[in-house]
Amino acid sequence: YDHEGEVDALLDEVERDILRISEARVEASSNTIKDLVRQAITTIEHYHQRQGTLTGIGTGFIDLDKMTSGLHEGEMIVIAARPSMGKTSLAMNIAEYVALELRLPVGVFSLEMTAESLVLRMLCSRARVNLRNVREGFLAERDFPKLTSAAGKLAGAPLFLDDTAALSILQLRAKARRMWQQYGI
Repeated sequence: YDHEGEVDALLDEVERDILRISEARVEASSNTIKDLVRQAITTIEHYHQRQGTLTGIGTGFIDLDKMTSGLHEGEMIVIAARPSMGKTSLAMNIAEYVALELRLPVGVFSLEMTAESLVLRMLCSRARVNLRNVREGFLAERDFPKLTSAAGKLAGAPLFLDDTAALSILQLRAKARRMWQQYGI
């Protein structure tokens, strides 16, 4: 009752504190330069042993993987372009590849499209069926088995979509934490 300020900020702070308490394996880490240099040398040795293989999670796009060496923990990759250039399609293709081919859990937050629209796009992409034909109801007989097969694969994927409208950064962070706890994302 005595709290002054934004409720969302308070909830974010409380959730963060609860998460810290629930993590029994949290250890205090020292960030001395000596420890960080030692860690960097170990990483370099690890990269050298892998020689040319991806060091992160593959995206399914060979050229992108070459540029980034894959997706790495703690990094944020921003996909930017003008409207209608395929940013959502690229992001969903990466999410689909990681969830279906690599079988790693993926969380997607969509502020522009509904989860249903994203799934429809993924189904058509996976089945190699024209989305416009699906929306207009003009499907060939050969399209139904392809869509059914794609639906079966997609239904079992560790892919979690959140299409909450007007999601604030604090809400997104709280939902991402929950996805991490529940699904290991």
